[in-house]
Amino acid sequence: MARTRSKSTVSQIASDVHMTKNDSTSLHDKINPNPTTFKRSRSKSESNDRRAFTVQYDFLYPLCQQEKQTVWTQFIESLDFDVVLKTENIEHINAKHLNSMLEFQSNLQMNRDHLNGLISQTDTLIEDVNSCFQQYKRISEKTSDFDAMANELLEKQTLHEQKYNKIHSNLKHFERLDSITKSLSKSGSHLLTNRRSFFINDILRHLDDSLEFMDEHPGYKDCELYKSRFRQCMTRALTLIRNFLGNELRSTDETVSSKLKRNSDESKQVVTIDLLIYNEFNLYLKHSQETFHELARELFKRSVKHDEYNGLINDVLNTYFQIRGKLLKHYIDKTSTINDSYKKQSNIDLVQTCQDQISYFKKIVEKEFVLFSKFFTPSFYEDELKAMIWEEFYAFLKNVLDPLYDIIRLWVLKEVNISSLCQLTTLLQKYYEFEDLDDPSGSVVDSQSYFGIAQQDTTIRYGFLFQPVLDDTQHRLIFRIQNYVDTRLLKYKPSAVDLKIGHKKQSKTKTVNPLDEEYDENLFPDVYLPLAKAMTLLSNIYELIDSAVFDDIAHYIVHACIVLLKGEYSKLITAHLGEVEGRLSYLHNLIILRNQIKNFDIHYTRNDYTIDFTSGISHIWNLLRRRTTEQRQEGFFEIARKTVPRVINNMIDANQEIEVELNTAVSELLTHCSNDICAPVLETTENAISEKSLSQFKDNVVIKIPKLYNDIKSIINDPVVTHFLMNNLSDLILATYEEFLKHAEDLQSQDHKELDLMEMDALSGFIGDTVNQLYEDEQYDKPVFNEEVLENLELNDNEVEGFQPGPASAKTSMNESDLTKVPNPDAEHAEYGDMANKSPSPTSPM
Repeated sequence: MARTRSKSTVSQIASDVHMTKNDSTSLHDKINPNPTTFKRSRSKSESNDRRAFTVQYDFLYPLCQQEKQTVWTQFIESLDFDVVLKTENIEHINAKHLNSMLEFQSNLQMNRDHLNGLISQTDTLIEDVNSCFQQYKRISEKTSDFDAMANELLEKQTLHEQKYNKIHSNLKHFERLDSITKSLSKSGSHLLTNRRSFFINDILRHLDDSLEFMDEHPGYKDCELYKSRFRQCMTRALTLIRNFLGNELRSTDETVSSKLKRNSDESKQVVTIDLLIYNEFNLYLKHSQETFHELARELFKRSVKHDEYNGLINDVLNTYFQIRGKLLKHYIDKTSTINDSYKKQSNIDLVQTCQDQISYFKKIVEKEFVLFSKFFTPSFYEDELKAMIWEEFYAFLKNVLDPLYDIIRLWVLKEVNISSLCQLTTLLQKYYEFEDLDDPSGSVVDSQSYFGIAQQDTTIRYGFLFQPVLDDTQHRLIFRIQNYVDTRLLKYKPSAVDLKIGHKKQSKTKTVNPLDEEYDENLFPDVYLPLAKAMTLLSNIYELIDSAVFDDIAHYIVHACIVLLKGEYSKLITAHLGEVEGRLSYLHNLIILRNQIKNFDIHYTRNDYTIDFTSGISHIWNLLRRRTTEQRQEGFFEIARKTVPRVINNMIDANQEIEVELNTAVSELLTHCSNDICAPVLETTENAISEKSLSQFKDNVVIKIPKLYNDIKSIINDPVVTHFLMNNLSDLILATYEEFLKHAEDLQSQDHKELDLMEMDALSGFIGDTVNQLYEDEQYDKPVFNEEVLENLELNDNEVEGFQPGPASAKTSMNESDLTKVPNPDAEHAEYGDMANKSPSPTSPM
């Protein structure tokens, strides 16, 4: 029986139809509702001839028909929709046949039956599926054990296959050992010429794999034995490559030598050797370049894995270098002029001759660089191997350049002219670059940087090649500078001509100054000649030598300049001009030297080591004078230890030394001038203060201060320095007079004698007025340039542009009258302010 659906709306509509008598339905008849009872459990539909028992009630009883109609009307109108149709509508509906409704009811009944059939079929299908699922579970449980056993067998099979493959691959290294040994034991180079692919792909690569395998499995039985056999085979194979490459290079060399012997004519042989030493090698590469490069790369790339093979690479490179070196030596002997240069005794232009020889060898280096790159292609290899190949090549080039090193070293050692050495150093410095500016060792060229990763394969490192020549030139330059300072500058005897007093008529016979014999340059013609030479030396060698060496030389030259200025020069100028003029000239030269030293970046201090022999001798002399050996505390060995000379380390700083000397010079000058002006009041004794001495002091202030001002202005010719000196001199005079005033007041209180003494404020105002008047006169007398003069001159633009002033130098001539250039006092006041702070007090003893 088909299963029906409970509480189905479709079933209820199909079954719950109001039936009347004679199977007809009328809307005019009284309809008594038949309520449908719903059960909570699943049950059959009410349509299967089972009707629920109902009790009919008449809720409108005992109303009459009209009252009932009124109640129904009010009830219906209270609703929002029509529950009971109107009379006319009921009549209209009754007039229609109920065929469509009955057809719809029959369709619903048929559909319900069909759905019940589907439900029953579905239930049957579900029961069948459940049965199949239960059977599948039973089958799965039975086959799971089989699947586990099968998987275990598959894993074992895979493991055995892996072991088999591993054993097979491991045995492969040992199986071919005998065949490789037999192939390599055959003499000749047939493997490298006829069977080169077999040699590279089968033998070399198999040996590489075998050696790598033996390194990874050191626990195998007889591992060391087999490893040594594989290594012997590899060495044998690479030795065959080395011998083959060497034989190829030698055969090319023999071809060149045989062709050179055929040409007995010297003139033809010079042209022939220039062509053969490069064309024959290029011709060989044209036909055998692929073979040579392939075998060379197989040899070179294995040297990285084992250091033993570096010797084979060096053998190939040395063979190439020996052949090229022999040919280049023959070529240089035939074409170079170096041998003729040894015969020249003197009168050679060092710079031009070295330039010619360097240009000649540069062409050789360029050709060798190109040829070497074609043969060995260093750019193909890794950085470490590339660096090693380039290092060997540059060592070979240095051997080729040995004749250049020897001849330039000879010329440099014979050269005494410092200017030529400076020019040669400048020329050589163009060939190298500073690659490590922060090198703490101070080396000019770092050899590691030339052959490392930064190596440019298309750039020739001339700096590394010409470094020996540059070192020799710099050492000679430093030696000549030190010798020049010691033998020329410090021993120079100045004459009245060096003071540049007046304008003497030049004689027809021109005499050469001894300082110009070895160094004729002078960038400061208006400065005292030895000082000008010293500053010119520093200007020329700046950045030509190492910074630490330059700083050391600068310290030494500055010290030498101070010594020579305080020596004969100060004595001579004092004798000719006077004490004040001599001190002013010395101060002026120190200022020039200080200004020039500031242009150089000096960092390092110089260590001046001296040996003191006097301390031990003085100790022995004191013992002899006291006639005792102090044996109570000291023995003979203790006395001998004290007599040992001591090493004294003096730190010399050029900037500090010249500042100290400048401050001392300023202090001595101001003290001397102050004592000269205040001499009348300083010479007075306790009982000798008189009106005459006071009057003489006033006259000195009026007369000597303007004279001193004119001397300072004419010699130093710097308004900032002039004002600084005059202001400090005024302060020193006032301080000296203040001491005198205190002493005079004490004497007046004792003797009850009154003198007409000038007060400090009056003297200060008097001196200030005098100095200010000098400043005003200077500004008033300053020459004014008349611009109308240019209108009368006819100057071309080329003449104006071609005019260039002479070298910058301080104006030192004591007869100069050009005061048109007045520097800014505010800009330079700070420089001279330090001298005032470091100067001694006015009352300090000299």
